[in-house]
Amino acid sequence: MEWAPVSFGLEAAPNLCAQPASVVCTDDWKWVIPVLALILGFALRWVQENLSEGKRQQSQRLLRQELRLDHARMQRSDAERANLLALQQAVAKYYLSASEAHGAMLDALGLNGVWARVRMDHAVNGAIQSSKAEMTVLQYRIHAAKVCIRLDDLIDEVTAALKAESLEVAEENWKRADISFANAQRLIGAEIRRLEDDAGQQAKLDSEQK
Repeated sequence: MEWAPVSFGLEAAPNLCAQPASVVCTDDWKWVIPVLALILGFALRWVQENLSEGKRQQSQRLLRQELRLDHARMQRSDAERANLLALQQAVAKYYLSASEAHGAMLDALGLNGVWARVRMDHAVNGAIQSSKAEMTVLQYRIHAAKVCIRLDDLIDEVTAALKAESLEVAEENWKRADISFANAQRLIGAEIRRLEDDAGQQAKLDSEQK
């Protein structure tokens, strides 16, 4: 006698946990990937914008710095040119005063015939000292070293000519003073022209950049 299997109408439920994980997670990746891509896009855009803003700010900062330097150079150049122009006049005034003193001493020599008795007039000497002081103040303001050296030579030679113990020594020193005066004025003029040329070139570059 055989026993037949008895069924009570119950069937085993499918075991979902037995399914592979890749099958279960497939639907999740359908929305995770777009979200991650969106987040990554925002992050990249943010980084790019910040880098671009940083570069722009740096460029503006460098531009402002360059403009300040250009402005400072122009101010120094203008001040140097103004001082040289004033110095040019002061040197001429000093040399003229010294020339008048030299001429007065020669006139006095013609009257008494003895160089040792020749003395500068007080007013003439005052004019020389005043013009020398004006020239010296301007000399200390300029940056052109060659001009300063020539002016020192001029002052030394004029002083030696006016304080010479003999007519021959005075005339020899005065000849050297003439040369130093011409050289000083030539150097001052050349420096003024150089500054004016530099200013013209800078103005041309500025107009081309606008």
